[in-house]
Amino acid sequence: MAPARAAGNLVPDPSFEEPMERDRWGHVFAHWSGWIYEGECEFRVSDLARTGGHSLLLVGGNQPKIRAWPRKLVLEPGRYRVVAHLRGLDIGTGRWNQTTEFMFAGVYLPLGRNGTFGWTRLTYVGEVKEPTEGTCPSFGLMAPGRLWVDDVTVEKVGDDTALTPVPVFGAEEAPIAPPGPFGAGAARCPDCGYRAMPAWGSCYACGAALAARPAASGPPVRVIASFEDGNPFDGGVVVSAHATDGAKALRIDRGYASMDGPQDWTGYDWIKVDVHTDADRPLKLYFEVRDTETRDYWTRVNYTTVVPPGSGTLAIPAALYVGEKSRPGRPLNRRGITRIVFSIGADPPAPLFLDRLRLERDTSAEAVRFEGLWAFDLGTRTSPVMEGFTPLDMSCAYTAGRGYGWKNARFWRAFDALQPDPLYQDFICVEAGGLAIDVPNGRYRVIVNMDSPSGYWGEVQRYRRRVLRVEGRELVDTMDLEAFMRRYYRSWDRDDLPAENAFDTYQLPYFAEKDCTVDVDDGQLNVEFEGANWACCVSAVIVFPAERDAQGDAFLDFVRARRRFHFDNAFKRVLHSPSGVPPVPSPEERRRGYIVFARDWMEDVFDNDMPCLLYTSDAADDLLCVDLGGRRIIKKKNKQTKKFRFGNRNFTRQKRNEQS
Repeated sequence: MAPARAAGNLVPDPSFEEPMERDRWGHVFAHWSGWIYEGECEFRVSDLARTGGHSLLLVGGNQPKIRAWPRKLVLEPGRYRVVAHLRGLDIGTGRWNQTTEFMFAGVYLPLGRNGTFGWTRLTYVGEVKEPTEGTCPSFGLMAPGRLWVDDVTVEKVGDDTALTPVPVFGAEEAPIAPPGPFGAGAARCPDCGYRAMPAWGSCYACGAALAARPAASGPPVRVIASFEDGNPFDGGVVVSAHATDGAKALRIDRGYASMDGPQDWTGYDWIKVDVHTDADRPLKLYFEVRDTETRDYWTRVNYTTVVPPGSGTLAIPAALYVGEKSRPGRPLNRRGITRIVFSIGADPPAPLFLDRLRLERDTSAEAVRFEGLWAFDLGTRTSPVMEGFTPLDMSCAYTAGRGYGWKNARFWRAFDALQPDPLYQDFICVEAGGLAIDVPNGRYRVIVNMDSPSGYWGEVQRYRRRVLRVEGRELVDTMDLEAFMRRYYRSWDRDDLPAENAFDTYQLPYFAEKDCTVDVDDGQLNVEFEGANWACCVSAVIVFPAERDAQGDAFLDFVRARRRFHFDNAFKRVLHSPSGVPPVPSPEERRRGYIVFARDWMEDVFDNDMPCLLYTSDAADDLLCVDLGGRRIIKKKNKQTKKFRFGNRNFTRQKRNEQS
């Protein structure tokens, strides 16, 4: 159906046919404005339109609040008829039981429409008393889910036209339903998760293309720069040293090297570069990325890491946020990269060598997934997703078309704690209800993690009681003071050892996943939760047939290995370089079995540190101790006396002539 603008329609682009590049406020249409007030939400250009080629899509995740309205539309005093067509998919209930809304001439009108519904006509007659921009109609979403808007009309009517106290909805034009039966080869929409046949071309539920995902196109490794044919960076020097791809590499002596120009990182998971430094300690590295939406410091990626001494490969996840780790903003627009920067600061301990800067796709999960496996990574709409997992946020309500989702769930909120790994760093706090999954009848193994990784600033999970209920089987946890101390102070009386792996020592025991086997006899597996606030911080749910236990264990081993990889990549493990030199013990020290030496009380003493005594004295009272970078230098003092007067009192001071 072709769009048509009525002769008296005052709305510019009423059918949303003039999309634009997303601007800094998230707007995606040239003649439509709006505001993202809070929570997880965004404006999108949708190809699922009532008429024409596009419509406006409002997407809500965790506690959203978003509104859209025509840009710079000022209405003169009088009465107006507003007509719009709305469509909803899996719209839930937000804070204060809000769902969808409509505003006109300063009048706020909750619509109360949620759930799933096809294109439905909305009609409202209102009155403008003062000519301001706030008189134009706006459409809002205050709950998880998706709301489409199309074919908006605003026309002036006579003063004798009756006002409508609330918007009036017409009949649903057609329900949201698949265009045909599901057959062999049915797949899932990469955006909303609904089942669909690839031959349909696009998802009937959300309109997303069903063609191969961008991640499946292009070479698995795409080289950005290898420095064999010159230097695409502004900064650094191409040299014939420490090259890994040919004979040349880029050396950065100090400061930074930047590369400007459009790039598309869509479909790739990692930015990798081979690195080398002769520094005797970890070299601090700052990695900056700008995209088409970058305007300042907080709208670009500011990623900090370290390069350990020697040679290696630096791996940076492509799913980056703008801003800083402690204050993340929107996800990086990987389709619109404009600038990358490597910086080692003004006074680095040694140069940095770079070679074979590249993009890589991670396909490791494909080898361990199997038929009957369900693996959900719960979290916010924008948090990273572990390889091999399906993202699950608060907007994913259960429907038969999707075959899984939230059922009778009550959420407290969703979090991304930013660490320790993509699977466990983000979670949803579920207070009641839970997850429903359509499965064939049979026996299933269910693994759930609902332990919090703790907050970025050190917040810890606390609760009195919580319940995980799987097909009616209850697993109950309680936490009193003793349990709290046992969980969070379990390592208070032990020291770290160099041979220990931090992930194995601290991360693995921090999460006590629930693992149980249950029988399903009604075609649906139900995983439910009970607990207030932080009690059930659900980050992962894994389900597979019990008869495929060996394949399931292989997948769990893969997940554990990937978590360890992500942790080690984010937190570089560099052992302490020993200070001092091996001493020559005296006979008494040999008999005793140890040598006593000192460090400044502000410095740590590591297991491999040794004393460095450049000069010793027979009398301890005659020692002046100086600490230089962990090396204890002892100097002998020659004492002299000097008299001086301060105020009305006389003092005698020893003057020391120091000799190494």
